[in-house]
Amino acid sequence: MNNPFAVILVAADFAIMSGGEPDGLEIQAEALKKLRGQAIRCGKNVRSLLKLSKSSSTQRESHELVACVESAIASVTDGLASTDGEVQLRVRPGATGLHVLVNATELEEVFVNLIRNGLESKPSDARVMVDIVPGEPEGVRIFVRDNGPGVDPADMDRLSESSFTDRLRKAGTGLGLSVAHRIIADFGGRIGYQSSDERPPAAEDSEFGGAEFYVRLPLEKTDE
Repeated sequence: MNNPFAVILVAADFAIMSGGEPDGLEIQAEALKKLRGQAIRCGKNVRSLLKLSKSSSTQRESHELVACVESAIASVTDGLASTDGEVQLRVRPGATGLHVLVNATELEEVFVNLIRNGLESKPSDARVMVDIVPGEPEGVRIFVRDNGPGVDPADMDRLSESSFTDRLRKAGTGLGLSVAHRIIADFGGRIGYQSSDERPPAAEDSEFGGAEFYVRLPLEKTDE
């Protein structure tokens, strides 16, 4: 819930500060759109959380994967100050137009949590790369890499525990990754982690040598 609340707060601040500006009405109108959108998001999050807590399946529909990832990135970056970090998106050839059968709100929250974990891996100059890679047999993988220190090997087996967190922002509950595993499993996929010494360095990703999580999802099956 803190993610949409952060966007709501920033939008409200912009609306308040723009009162005397020449384009103040335009800024306020845009802020109101964001406020409304994030309020709707809060309601969806609450409904999804209630369903998850009851171990019941949520409604799944066909959604374009890249659009879901872009929405998650926007949800994070809309609440960021310029010094809080940077998020980049790489869409590999063949990834555009791929559809997955998911609950879009839940899938976006998975990526929001993974991205925020990456941004909170360093006290400053944190950078995150989201890389959408097709080519899996009937599936796709989405990598979330950061330039932080990575996960301590001693903590590897605890990543999916509900109470575990190694975030710099200790106010976090650690529930994000635990719930993310459950959501992705419900969609027929899985979340994995690779440490920097388990993957060969790529020249284009040399600056993202910290943690690397990946989400593997099956593609929506068609009758073709």
